[in-house]
Amino acid sequence: MSPSNWKIGTKIYALLGGLLLLVLVIVGSVWIGLTRIGASATQLYAHNVTGTIGLGRAQNALWELRLGLADYQLADADRRKAILADESKLTQNVEEGLGQYAGLDLGADERNAASVLAQTISKYAQARPHWFQLINESDFFGAADYRAKNTDVYGAAAAKLMGEQMDAQQSQMQAVVRGIEQLTALVKRVFILITLVMLALGAGMGVLLARSITRPLKEAVSVAERVAGGDLTVHVQPKSKDEAGRLLASLATMRDGLVDAVGTIRASAESVGASSKELAAGNAELSSRTEE
Repeated sequence: MSPSNWKIGTKIYALLGGLLLLVLVIVGSVWIGLTRIGASATQLYAHNVTGTIGLGRAQNALWELRLGLADYQLADADRRKAILADESKLTQNVEEGLGQYAGLDLGADERNAASVLAQTISKYAQARPHWFQLINESDFFGAADYRAKNTDVYGAAAAKLMGEQMDAQQSQMQAVVRGIEQLTALVKRVFILITLVMLALGAGMGVLLARSITRPLKEAVSVAERVAGGDLTVHVQPKSKDEAGRLLASLATMRDGLVDAVGTIRASAESVGASSKELAAGNAELSSRTEE
């Protein structure tokens, strides 16, 4: 059935249903897209947080190891024992922190940087025992020379690489935060756009619906006025089968009935007129005969 033949109530319900369906489709599409983007942002944020925690743990342990070298030479026996006792624990913390970071889904550049950092840390850890041995043997000049060429070099390189990795993680976290802020702004713009589109579509469909109702009604009023004024020649052609179309069809039937009635009355009037003339002529003839 053509929409022009729908009842007015059906047209209204179809309009509301179409708008609701369109809203659901647009909102659903936007929601799916935003959910995927949000999930990616959340995953990346968790990735960066985990990486930052691992690197932070390794960095703190590395600094404690480096400070231990500075304290060891001037420390008393008890302090030296404490530093040596913490050596394995701090080294383990560095390795576990780096392992936590390296276990993430890193990019190629991050994996290469993590590998170089791990190798540098390993060289630093392997160089430390010999320095302690030189200090314990009171070979301070040899310890200073060895430290300058080995432990300080590896320690400084490890600290630099770890700082660069930390800066990279912080930059990524800032990028994630900016992405979330941009996503929030995008959501606002999308919903504003959806609202404007819905208002425009609703207004357009409302105008079309109003025209489909008011035009036939105006035509029906015009036909009724012309018929009421005695014009039975008005042409009526319903273009739909809704209530307005049925009203025009009824007016057309009424006009046809009036045309038939007027024709019948006119024919009767003409017949009565002819009979009256015949009767008058007969009376006149009878009167003339009586006078004779």
